Amino acid sequence: MLCAGKALRGEAQRFVDAVATRLTQVLFRDNVRAQIQQYTTSLERIVTERTQEVTRRRHAAMGVHDVLGMPILQISRCP
Repeated sequence: MLCAGKALRGEAQRFVDAVATRLTQVLFRDNVRAQIQQYTTSLERIVTERTQEVTRRRHAAMGVHDVLGMPILQISRCP
C-alpha cells in the first residue's frame, strides 16, 4: 500500500511539473506577442512620422522649384 501512495505522489508531481512547464510556455509566448505588438505599433508610428516629413519636404521642394523655375522659364521664352 505504501508503494502505491508513492507512485501516486510521483504521478501527481509529474502532472504538476507538466502543467507548470506548459504555463511557463504560454506565458512566455504571450509576453513575446505583447513585445512584438508594442514593437509593431512603434514602427508604424515611426513610418507615419517619416512619411509625413518626407511629404512635407517634397511639398517644400516643389514650392521652391516652382518659385525658382518660373523666372527661368520666362527668361528662356523671351525673343
